[in-house]
Amino acid sequence: MKQYNDRALTLMEVIVSLGLVTLITLLVGGVLSKMLFSSGKTAHQTAANLLAEELVESAVVVGPPTWGFPSSDRSTWTGDRILTLPGETKFTTFRYRLEELKARDSDQDLGTFHLLKVTVWWWSEEPTSAIERGKLSVEAHRKVYVRR
Repeated sequence: MKQYNDRALTLMEVIVSLGLVTLITLLVGGVLSKMLFSSGKTAHQTAANLLAEELVESAVVVGPPTWGFPSSDRSTWTGDRILTLPGETKFTTFRYRLEELKARDSDQDLGTFHLLKVTVWWWSEEPTSAIERGKLSVEAHRKVYVRR
């Protein structure tokens, strides 16, 4: 009677191990693709945050009533900036809007408090969210006290 070598792999063991290797490879590939997409989204959010802070700072320097925009008409306090982010070949248009949310006189009548809000968004005409991409806008707020 002939004895079989116990160290040899059966066809079923080979198929199961190849299936496990394939499954693990697909999972790792999926995680890596999500990480790459996430880094691109983070780059856009970082650029939008920096732009929002820059716009708030320049508005504070100019001050009321126009906050650095050519007109005192609040509906025109919008604009856009075209940027090419590092690692990208195409440009992205970042749109922004400045709003003066509230203004009130100080209790001692020495000046006025203003609350400014800058909203910056990309990939759409208005600030929005996308299910697969998350929030596609950022906001920056600043409280400003203007002395008389």
